[in-house]
Amino acid sequence: MAPRFTEGAPYWVDMSAPDVPATVDFYRRLFGWDAEDLGEESGNYTMLSYRGQQVGAIGPSFNPQADPAWIVYLKSPDAFNSTKAVEAAGGTVRMPPMDVFDQTTVAQFTDPGGAEFAISQPKKHQGAERWGQTGAVTWLELIVRQPEPSLSFYQRVFGWTTRQEAMSDGSMYTLLTAADSREPFGGLHVAGAALPPDVASHWMVYFAVEDCEAVAREAERLGGSRVTEPMTVPEVGTWVTLRDPNRGVFSAMTGTG
Repeated sequence: MAPRFTEGAPYWVDMSAPDVPATVDFYRRLFGWDAEDLGEESGNYTMLSYRGQQVGAIGPSFNPQADPAWIVYLKSPDAFNSTKAVEAAGGTVRMPPMDVFDQTTVAQFTDPGGAEFAISQPKKHQGAERWGQTGAVTWLELIVRQPEPSLSFYQRVFGWTTRQEAMSDGSMYTLLTAADSREPFGGLHVAGAALPPDVASHWMVYFAVEDCEAVAREAERLGGSRVTEPMTVPEVGTWVTLRDPNRGVFSAMTGTG
């Protein structure tokens, strides 16, 4: 059964890369994905699937100076109204609403904290067909220096709710939940001074895998590198943050079940 996404919830991810075929090949081999190139008319935008279910995509980069990054798309009932709401709440429009054939209407933004994200008003394309399972996105984390103004922005524009949860080390972690949903889709990590000055606040995408260490070794074999070593939090899971050969950063995660 395809996942059900409520309004304002993350429901798709993609990456803009300077070399689409090479980037697709890296992730295809790493995660066991199948790839479908939609052709020159789409800029060779390539759909990625796991066991016949779409999980995301990789397309061409229009800014060769920018490092590739996975972009999180939030589901919107009206891309134009969402754009107005983003601007009113202090966000910046990077790309105004644009129809993608008869599939969706998308727009891209930067939130007040500096993290880039996008919205998508679904038409024929209804988002990821697999979520929270092996081979697909399983968690999303907004990494910031300060929790404000990012939290208030997403609460105001998309109606998200938050709650604090105590971690095993005694620290508190902020869980993010979309409006009209009961389960959190991700969390907020306040990195503070640990975030290098040249690194903006950003969304980290976690893909579900069966063995983090094995995925890290395979990423290195394919030309990628480790940003961190695998880390485990009791009752949460194990994850590792990696960098692909084009410097795109992502994480792999194994849950406790």
